[in-house]
Amino acid sequence: MSNRQVTSKNGFSDDVVELLSSKKLASMNAQELFVERQSQAEKYVLKTHLFVLDAYLRGGIPPDGITEIVGASGVGKSQMCYMLSVLATLPEDAGGLGTNCSVLYLVSENTFAPTRLIELCSSLAPQYFCNYDRIAQALNRIVCVQISNSQQFLSALNNVDDEIISKRVKVLIVDSIAAVIQKEFDNSNLSRRQHLLNHIASRLKIIAASYHIPIVVTNLVIPISSGHKQSMNHRQLSISALGTVWSHCVNTRIVLEYSTAADFNISDNIVPALIRISTTSETQLPDEEPECPVGSLRCLTIAKSPVSPVVSFPCVITKRGLCLLKVPELILSERSVTNPSIDDFVLDIDPSNYWDQIISMPPDLELTKKENYF
Repeated sequence: MSNRQVTSKNGFSDDVVELLSSKKLASMNAQELFVERQSQAEKYVLKTHLFVLDAYLRGGIPPDGITEIVGASGVGKSQMCYMLSVLATLPEDAGGLGTNCSVLYLVSENTFAPTRLIELCSSLAPQYFCNYDRIAQALNRIVCVQISNSQQFLSALNNVDDEIISKRVKVLIVDSIAAVIQKEFDNSNLSRRQHLLNHIASRLKIIAASYHIPIVVTNLVIPISSGHKQSMNHRQLSISALGTVWSHCVNTRIVLEYSTAADFNISDNIVPALIRISTTSETQLPDEEPECPVGSLRCLTIAKSPVSPVVSFPCVITKRGLCLLKVPELILSERSVTNPSIDDFVLDIDPSNYWDQIISMPPDLELTKKENYF
């Protein structure tokens, strides 16, 4: 039976029957979809230049979806966003998105730091940012929009199309979404908060899909009750803010945590040498001290991804932003970079910990924060 006969039999008017019968299902086979997404990835994926992370994410921060960076205050979420902003402005042959593109950076806590962007330019790509004119050109293409409440946030999202088109925006960053929501809604307004979050998530996904751009949002963590299941290392347990429904709206989740050498089966004695190996640049003198103290060790985890397993890396915050540590098991050959294996990594993790959105932190967080790079 044809579509026309089915719709007519079900009692639709002749006009509706004509309209529905003219509609055809737009379909693609898996090979066509693979080729299309591969071509999109070459144009729109934002490389982090952390080659192991990029390998697991199949190129970098993906377009057409929401990537969330979640962690405690001061752990390095904004630092990673600054780093991604600078990298996006690089030429395409240098791993960026092009010198004619822009980054739209929505900031909610009045903490945007242009001086840090300047430092990252000269540290991340000194050969390209060889003079202040090039640095100034990059800063001109990182467009900062201050948002202080949910109404301003919604207004910015609803009017973002003109900005994206006129300024050729290739990356949208929201730092941080939790700061906007938490200060306006308490537990007595959960239904209103959830409605707003659903609207925000829907709008962000439409923007990402319409313009094929990576969207990066930062999120905070909140403590959970002691009655919940304990973490493997008996640390204080926290959960990503904004609830379960929001967590399912996120396509890719990257968790940043404070960490210790013991978490990676590394001796404290060799951490300074690992930091030196991992953070030394081509322009750095061999007798220079490591860029950051031992106490600044972090753990970066791909906690949710459609293309990657749950996997963790030790990292530090340096002048060049986030840097993955090169421990012997983490120094990958070219073979394993193109086909990375979770067996190359030394941290044993519980995948259910992250699917349940649980994040562990050191019990004495205030002492750890004093040792931050920023």
